[in-house]
Amino acid sequence: MEARRFAGYDKHVNGRIPGEGILIHKVDTPLSYRNAKVMDSTTVDKNPDDVGAMRLPGKTFTDKFNGITVRIIGQYIPSGSSTPSGYSMQIQRTR
Repeated sequence: MEARRFAGYDKHVNGRIPGEGILIHKVDTPLSYRNAKVMDSTTVDKNPDDVGAMRLPGKTFTDKFNGITVRIIGQYIPSGSSTPSGYSMQIQRTR
């Protein structure tokens, strides 16, 4: 899982990422060309570089095969700040 925000390397709104949110990577270490890839949530284009790959607050990702559920709860705002710095998630393993 990776939280992407318009900050640091990705600070430009029209820059490197299509939007702010959570990316989920599928890791497959035996692959020789790429051990991890971003999972696209849309079945239409399978493009991991568009907004279809972003998981936003209120959404749930379920991997039935591995018994994993990830719920994106909301943006995380540190104590004493009014600016979100990340996301709150609930990760559950049912296996």
